[in-house]
Amino acid sequence: MICPYCHHEIDDEAAFCPECGHPLEDATSTVPAKKSHVKAITIVVAVVCLAAAAAWWHFDQQQKAAQIARERAAALHGVKVTVSADGWDTAAGASKLPVKVSGTKSDGSSVDEVQYVDSTGAGIELSQGTYELVVVASPIAADGTVYTYPDNTIACEVGDLDPDASIDLSTESGGTVAIALSPVAALDVTDEQLSDVAHYAMLGGAASEDAAKSLQDAATKRRDDAIAQKKAEEAKAARHVTAQTFQLDLPACWDGRVKVTVEGDTVTVYSKKYSDMAVCSIEGNNGPVYAVGDIGSGCIADVELGSGKYAEIWTTRWGWMYDYQQNLKEKPSPYYSKESVSELIDLQSGGRCTLADTQADSLCTDPILLDLIKPSIRAL
Repeated sequence: MICPYCHHEIDDEAAFCPECGHPLEDATSTVPAKKSHVKAITIVVAVVCLAAAAAWWHFDQQQKAAQIARERAAALHGVKVTVSADGWDTAAGASKLPVKVSGTKSDGSSVDEVQYVDSTGAGIELSQGTYELVVVASPIAADGTVYTYPDNTIACEVGDLDPDASIDLSTESGGTVAIALSPVAALDVTDEQLSDVAHYAMLGGAASEDAAKSLQDAATKRRDDAIAQKKAEEAKAARHVTAQTFQLDLPACWDGRVKVTVEGDTVTVYSKKYSDMAVCSIEGNNGPVYAVGDIGSGCIADVELGSGKYAEIWTTRWGWMYDYQQNLKEKPSPYYSKESVSELIDLQSGGRCTLADTQADSLCTDPILLDLIKPSIRAL
């Protein structure tokens, strides 16, 4: 050992230091005590370190668990619904169905947004929380069809799911959750509906703004075409005239310009603008009538109806009538103005003859008038 006084190396069993002579009993008795003290300190430090390490490990595990829980809570899960709608196919270019999602996430934050569902029922994505789903507008089919939609609320609760898990609402609650869309008749589509569907198609229902505009145009055209068709059908029905033994269809070029009277078996067509001037008349008769009358007016043809019945077509040659009255010394009554005569000639010829034409050929309107009405005259 080393002498604690002179620091020379001496025998471990020596009672006195041979170099300095100091007794060594006190010094040797303190060494074990010092060693025990160091050992105790070492043990305490080791225990503290182990405790700190354990505490840190526990804290780290808690942090990791909390992070995993937050990630699971924030994970988005696909929510599928069942949608039935004739002719609606987003794969063919239709816009998606806008659904308003409102509710509360598991972290307490609120949700109020519109998500879009395709024709397979997919498109909604939600994290843990409780929500309500409501359809807010119709989609637009590729051909422009729009739909009525239910206004009921669909409840949806997303629990603690695996990150890649999804929810199929069509299988929840006994499979009763479904959205049924019904096509709106083209004639019944309103401007407000067209505005709504275009708005949501533009916001995200369609693949692009150009696609949304094309769908809006298709929906508008579908409605406008239906309106035009209805008007055409109504106009055609209005042109149809029925007497006792025959019927006929007035030409479309007379729409809005003539009025018709039916008395017994005689149909008379007047100018609406000049109501005392007849374009022509058709009279039922029991036998054929050959051309009768004079240069001013007369029967220009008849149509066999069967069973000995005929329909006679009578007309006034207004160009000749106008020239005739112009040659009179005194103004006749009634007097036909140039404007009124020109209107009648225009009606009789379907716009192909003028007053000047009739002055050159007073009969020029006859064959045209026959082409306009004779083919449609038929027996009842």
